[in-house]
Amino acid sequence: MDDQLGGHTPVVVTKDVPAVGWAGLKVKLSFAADQVPHTAKAGTRVGTLTVGDGAAGAVQVPVALRKDLTEPGFTDKLTRIG
Repeated sequence: MDDQLGGHTPVVVTKDVPAVGWAGLKVKLSFAADQVPHTAKAGTRVGTLTVGDGAAGAVQVPVALRKDLTEPGFTDKLTRIG
């Protein structure tokens, strides 16, 4: 997660991704974000990762925060203005 003010919070898939492939195969990955709060604890679901083209055989897995999400500090917000 990028707060657009210089802060980053890592995210992870919450379970293994059971996808089959072979060398040279190109696989489409897409991410759909949920409503993300200003602050949240590690483990909070923030979206869904889809592996595949969305047709039959595509796999969807939940994505969650790896660390706590904190709101940017006052100074970060202040330097954003302008």
